[in-house]
Amino acid sequence: MSQVLVSVMLMTLVTLSILGCSNSSFDAFIAPEVPETINAEAPSADMTEINISNDNVADGITPALVNLRIRSATGNPVEGVTMGISVSGPDNVVVPCTTSNKQGQSRCMIYTTRAGLKSLKLTGAFSLVSSVMFIAPKPLRSNFAFVSTAVDMRLPSGRRVIATSGITESDFIQKDSQGTLRLRSSVLSSIIND
Repeated sequence: MSQVLVSVMLMTLVTLSILGCSNSSFDAFIAPEVPETINAEAPSADMTEINISNDNVADGITPALVNLRIRSATGNPVEGVTMGISVSGPDNVVVPCTTSNKQGQSRCMIYTTRAGLKSLKLTGAFSLVSSVMFIAPKPLRSNFAFVSTAVDMRLPSGRRVIATSGITESDFIQKDSQGTLRLRSSVLSSIIND
């Protein structure tokens, strides 16, 4: 009987040792950690929505916003997807897309100084092609006025200029050979003299 008792105790210790318990503490059994499995669905190009802002101005300052809502084939939002973006044509600056959040939302931005229709391509887990329209900036208009007290300004007739005011209005915008915007302006002014 003592031989049977020793065998049972030995089998118990071996079993507990295999399960990760030490022979000095039998009051708690801690199961080994099992990594959590995430049931992530694959993103689908057919279910992904792309929204591009309207009235995008080609001023190099205002971005065109490209908003994505990345979804799976079953319509569920997909988190953790990062898409790449490329835009046709010169004079573009592209801000990379953010990684999609829990709602599947991601955002990219495009800046340009060249007006016109541009095609854009999104690549990554899938590919999407779309287009974005940029419009030329509106002509500028500015008012000015100054009073000269430190400088003795004179007209060709010799009369002294006391103050001047006016309006400049750009009536057309063009680009030079380096692509820099150039304005042709007219100046309407009045001069107060003595």
